[in-house]
Amino acid sequence: TYIHKQMAVNAGLQEPKLSSTVELHLSCLNLPNLDVLSKSDPFVVIYLKAKPENNQIQSHNEEKWLEIQRTKTVWDSLNPEWSDQILLDYHFELVQEL
Repeated sequence: TYIHKQMAVNAGLQEPKLSSTVELHLSCLNLPNLDVLSKSDPFVVIYLKAKPENNQIQSHNEEKWLEIQRTKTVWDSLNPEWSDQILLDYHFELVQEL
């Protein structure tokens, strides 16, 4: 409640964080084989939708996505599992599109 938060602030304590760090573990099953002489060499690119500047409304064509991480390539695999550590800040009260 507001009173408890105000008491914590007055006591020199910080408010609880409204975000947390999450770790993603990625894998795929039965990817199509798109290479001619061997199996596919998949990798993953993670994008985060950028917030509009000055809270302006954006059309679909104006949306901006920022690359935040790219996994290593898994060579010759149609069922890759990535061991890359992918850490993201998750904000509980915001919509975050990946």
